Amino acid sequence: MGDEIISQDMNGGAPCTLSTVASARQPSQLRTLAPYLSIPEVVWLAGGLPPGDVFPFKKVTLTTTDGEEIVVDNPDLLYRLQQYTIEAPGYSPLRSWLKDHTRELHNPPNSKWDVVVTCGNFDATAKVFEALLSPGDVILVEDPSFPQSCSTLKPLAASGVKVVPVTLGSHGHIEAESLRAVAQEVKARYGVGPKLVYVITNGQNPTGTSMPKAVIQEIYDVCRAENMMILEDDPYFYLQLPGSEEAEGAGLDLGHVGSFLSVDTDCRVVRLDSFSKFLAPGLRIGWVTCADPVHSALVYSTQQTTQGASSCSTAVLAMELLRQWGRTGLDRHLRRLQRQYGRKARAAAAAAERHLAGLASWAAPSCGMFMWLTAEGVGDTRDLMPELVEQKVVLVPGSFFYLDEGASSSFRLCFASASEEDLEEGVRRLGNVLRKVSATGGPQHT
Repeated sequence: MGDEIISQDMNGGAPCTLSTVASARQPSQLRTLAPYLSIPEVVWLAGGLPPGDVFPFKKVTLTTTDGEEIVVDNPDLLYRLQQYTIEAPGYSPLRSWLKDHTRELHNPPNSKWDVVVTCGNFDATAKVFEALLSPGDVILVEDPSFPQSCSTLKPLAASGVKVVPVTLGSHGHIEAESLRAVAQEVKARYGVGPKLVYVITNGQNPTGTSMPKAVIQEIYDVCRAENMMILEDDPYFYLQLPGSEEAEGAGLDLGHVGSFLSVDTDCRVVRLDSFSKFLAPGLRIGWVTCADPVHSALVYSTQQTTQGASSCSTAVLAMELLRQWGRTGLDRHLRRLQRQYGRKARAAAAAAERHLAGLASWAAPSCGMFMWLTAEGVGDTRDLMPELVEQKVVLVPGSFFYLDEGASSSFRLCFASASEEDLEEGVRRLGNVLRKVSATGGPQHT
């Protein structure tokens, strides 16, 4: 494919090759001077950094929903949060926290991994695709899957990257034998096996399902046998939903939840995590866990594009909050979040039982933000949008989530942002539209 082989040391696994674009990237020359900033009494005449005495903030005070105050008045930290992001891999204290956090939750079996702080998973996904995919390479993608990731692949497909769907199984996730069959079909058709598979492990978007640990291991074994890298996109990992009102949220006790990183003996997993779903999306902070050469490629890409996540977000809104909370505070926050999402998921499923019985099928979600509904007797849910809008209820047509954007009889319902009352009313309105379609034999456009 024209890629340069950067590393052949994957603990006995396959060589890892970077794309032609990533292979051509070099470290920013200006960034190579950054370590000299730490020299005591250095006179810095190199970088184009604004002086700290012109920055507007002298103190930052934030109040959490629990009433705790976070006060930042340390001059060095205030300077850092208003200055350019100097460290492309991310703010060092936050990276240290993330590495400890990753060891606790995933305990990767290889020792070569590191983390890069990103501007969220969308930024990370685009950078990983660029780092690994060259014209002629093949990527396998769950079908259906997250539309934004699929959209990111379209320009790459136009340049010659082959994007191949892997249909989800009856349990709402890809299955090992299906993955193996598609990989072998690709090899027979293109003369080269797939280089990368993109998966959403927990709370899959749009189906809301999660991969059991046994399935994760089976898929990992297929990827070893077929010489594939794995891009594990797992933003919903922390949104494990209690199954009943009496059940407690799991908080940080997530040992029962699987991940590809936790079985990655070969450094073939690139894992994406995000603060967006369990702190706030406006922070625009995520992190990638991976080994070299991908790690270095992401650092170089960051140096030459975003320059890193917001200094203010990483230094104050994330790190200071996490430092003040400690493990106990974060665990408490996650339990509260999981309980709230669990109530809403149960409310959505209960509303579906009341209003959609005989009109649609669905599975109650166990993780994430979404419920996947399949309408009976409807060829393409896009055709229902005018009537749904007329009824003042909006869901996402299933076609948005398929690579070919073809007709789909499904909808994605997001229960996270709606109140329980709105979920009840919205599902009732959906039921009215489906009932009308069932009675008349098709959508009635006016």
